Amino acid sequence: MRSETNIIVKVIDMSNLEAMASEKFAENEKLSMDRIRANAIHKWGYVETPRGKFLLNDEGIMLIKPWTETETMTVDILVETKEAEEDRWSFPLIPQFNINLKVSCLDDLEANETESLEKFIRSFGSRMECNYEECVTALEKEMIVIV
Repeated sequence: MRSETNIIVKVIDMSNLEAMASEKFAENEKLSMDRIRANAIHKWGYVETPRGKFLLNDEGIMLIKPWTETETMTVDILVETKEAEEDRWSFPLIPQFNINLKVSCLDDLEANETESLEKFIRSFGSRMECNYEECVTALEKEMIVIV
């Protein structure tokens, strides 16, 4: 069972990036938009601390220091396509797009939704549980303000 925490994650809305990838893919492949579905592989969010924003994804992979303009976040996008005359979607094995974002891009990506850290990081196997505990330990240390 996961340890409880008061850490809140601001969830980054990926819909604009997914729409941009869909449009680019449709243009490159000469497909209509109704035959394309783009999805970010991971859900991304950040935790605000006194030292800055710590970026993490839904597997508990996190930057070990506050996100600054020198680091980029790589969002992998998969694009599914609908077969021409069938009601079947093809699923790619590798991402078709890798979008690199800087911390300044957060202004353009709304983060209106929040989730507890326990719910944000998926629960699936020992690796993610270990990642979760490491995130809790690191972020709780960051929340302590020494005066």
